[in-house]
Amino acid sequence: MNVTLIDYPVYIPTQEYDRAAREMTEQLKRLSGVISIYQVGSITDPGISDIDMLVVFKDGIKTDFNPLARFSSPGNYIFTHQLFGLHEPNFRQARDYFFFHHYKLLFGREINAGQPGFTEPDIRRLKQQIAYEYLVKSYITLTLQLTYRIVKLRPLLLEARANLYDLEFLGVKSGKMFNLVNTLINWRTNWFDNPPARQGILEWLEEFYRELVTFLKENLEIGGFYHIPAEKYRFSRNIVIRNHPKLFFSHKGFILFPGLAALWGKRFFNLHHRFNRFVFHIPVGDVDTHQVLKKKLEFETFCTDSNKKTIPFFAPLRSSLDISPVHK
Repeated sequence: MNVTLIDYPVYIPTQEYDRAAREMTEQLKRLSGVISIYQVGSITDPGISDIDMLVVFKDGIKTDFNPLARFSSPGNYIFTHQLFGLHEPNFRQARDYFFFHHYKLLFGREINAGQPGFTEPDIRRLKQQIAYEYLVKSYITLTLQLTYRIVKLRPLLLEARANLYDLEFLGVKSGKMFNLVNTLINWRTNWFDNPPARQGILEWLEEFYRELVTFLKENLEIGGFYHIPAEKYRFSRNIVIRNHPKLFFSHKGFILFPGLAALWGKRFFNLHHRFNRFVFHIPVGDVDTHQVLKKKLEFETFCTDSNKKTIPFFAPLRSSLDISPVHK
């Protein structure tokens, strides 16, 4: 496999994570209307892990404050994406629809989620939807990287535990996919003491991609992923999803010389988006057939629109697969 590996992890001591979390908390708690600040998840592998932080605002509060604007290295390495942010009523409801782990209160008061009142079948359906959304996004992301012949290592390692949760949500406790994900987690745990050889990584990538495609075909083609009915969905400027009973993709464009990626890094990867177009054919079921999924989608849309108007530099809790129907 002729692939350039970029974005290698850089070791960051645990105390730097603690310092970054403290500094972020200090600037956030000075904002008007902040009720609570949470760290979501834990730092299991310093240098690979990132910090997920969530801010709860009083209902109706508006701010154009960008919490990441003033952060430099290593803070911009530790915070890899927007902070999450929600108004208190939306946060209470969001905890019913998402299954985030380990909310650690850093500031303010504890907010209990309450009882969602979902049935066991509803909870299973929610977990299946969340898992398939993440796995479909992984499939799209890895397809682009392998097509461009440029693979980002740290994001790949970051996703390992999420992929394990996906399999757990789907009741998968053995098999090739399960073993491959656990291999990646083992690499992640020991990366700075005993990193795998480049050839081993490339062989893993080839096998994992093949198994991921097989896994999604076997499961999605019999039903499992749902959205608003449409022939086509927009994923990004150069990626479209078409609702199709069979899973495959098509690609138009050209690939720049991948050897330059070692010099230009992620900028070189992103440059390819200008010259390439992808269409992913994916089976998408009608969300109206499952009321709990319909309510989840409506809630995600409401929170996204609310955040854009009131707290635009904070991300809502929503699907990892951010797509929207394209209507003729």
